[in-house]
Amino acid sequence: MAAAIEALKAQKLRLQGQAEELAAGGLKQLVVSEPEAKLMRTPHGHAVAYNAQIAVDAKHKLIAAFDLTNEGNDYRQLHPMAVQGKQAVGADK
Repeated sequence: MAAAIEALKAQKLRLQGQAEELAAGGLKQLVVSEPEAKLMRTPHGHAVAYNAQIAVDAKHKLIAAFDLTNEGNDYRQLHPMAVQGKQAVGADK
């Protein structure tokens, strides 16, 4: 019984340390095996993932630019992809 209590105390200290690291880094979640990934909603539930973004050349239907982000939605992704796409094809607009 004493060994089990000591193991729980050690686990509590480890978890408190992790919580302090999250707070210090301003993070709400951390995937230990993939620090830049986040838990995201997918069609099949939730999964640790990245959000892939692409910009496609309309004339040739080729990928002109791509990026991976850990943002859970696409709300702030259009402008950065438009800029990357314009630069990739040398377009003014």
